[in-house]
Amino acid sequence: MASPTSKITENEIRKLVSESKKPLNPLSMAFTYEYVTNLVPLNWNDILFAIENNFLAHQTAIEHAIEDVQKNENVPGEVLELACMLQHEAEFPYDVYQLVNKLATSQRLDNYSDSREKFLYVSLNWVYEHKDDYCNPIEVVDILCDEINYPDEVKNLCSFMPTLKPEINTSNSTTERLLSRLLRYLENQRSRWV
Repeated sequence: MASPTSKITENEIRKLVSESKKPLNPLSMAFTYEYVTNLVPLNWNDILFAIENNFLAHQTAIEHAIEDVQKNENVPGEVLELACMLQHEAEFPYDVYQLVNKLATSQRLDNYSDSREKFLYVSLNWVYEHKDDYCNPIEVVDILCDEINYPDEVKNLCSFMPTLKPEINTSNSTTERLLSRLLRYLENQRSRWV
């Protein structure tokens, strides 16, 4: 997003949001499969959600399939087909997408909101880990959490939302208080998804 020596400005953030075609990924954040799976377990519905919203490249479906084959003796044919694909074959995203879509549909899990929450957590974790890279990390958190259907614990992270509980230490700056809330949220989510 920005060079290592400069911080990502508010104008750059606003430009990303205005150019984004994915409302659930307004900053066009893309992650590696390894980064995501170190934070949350993934199923095929999550993989489909991540590919559709550009959080993960379609090639990560191959990584997930290989991992699935290594852990399980009996896997659906679509998983084997994905696991046997070479990376250059995955350059045809339609084929990968069709297989992932079929696997997600066969799971019949109604966990769209879980997938959405997982990738919100992953995105917020990334922002927290890289908060020094942003001129205004709180604005980034506001953008990521500005979704009407998120639970109160997420809305509580937004700078423009009233707090549900009074802050114990009011001498902290607004940024410090919000980053402290974000850290508590991340710790709770880490426990939830482990």
